[in-house]
Amino acid sequence: MTGNTLKFQIHKDRIVTSNQRLHWARKARLVAYLRNRSRLQARSGINDGTLTPYTNEEKAVAWATIAYPTRRRAD
Repeated sequence: MTGNTLKFQIHKDRIVTSNQRLHWARKARLVAYLRNRSRLQARSGINDGTLTPYTNEEKAVAWATIAYPTRRRAD
């Protein structure tokens, strides 16, 4: 594993959690958006040299860190 880190911000309305209980079609659109956004960010990072590409034998691992800029508690 190469240890690349990909960071980008998304709007809070695009975050998918298990507590939302979304309709399957809306959830599918949001997940497709997030996957596409991640893919485009990774490709642009590889093209400008900040990320190293991985081979098909390696597995890609995704971690999400969600920061709440307010003092209000959230799930």
